[in-house]
Amino acid sequence: MVDEAWLLMQLPDGARFLFRMAKAARKHWCGLTVATQDTADVLGSDLGKAIVANAATQVLLRQAPQAIDEIAETFDLSAGEPSRTSASPSRPPP
Repeated sequence: MVDEAWLLMQLPDGARFLFRMAKAARKHWCGLTVATQDTADVLGSDLGKAIVANAATQVLLRQAPQAIDEIAETFDLSAGEPSRTSASPSRPPP
C-alpha cells in the first residue's frame, strides 16, 4: 500500500520504483495499491499513466471538477460516469 503516492511520484526514482512494482507484483503474488487524493499526482506523468494502465482494478471516489475531463479520458468513462465521480453535486440539494 502506497498512501500519499504524490511523494514518490515527484521523484524520478520513486516513480520508476512504483512502475516496476506495478509490472512485477503479480508474478510474485503481490499487489500494489496506490492511493492519492489528487489524480493529477499520478496522471501527470507517463510513468504514472503506465502504473494506472497496469492496474487490474481502479477505484475512483469523489474527484475535483477540474480533473474530471482528464479522468474521463484516461479511465475511458461512459457519458454518465463523470458526474458520479465529481465532487460537485450534479443537482442542488432538496
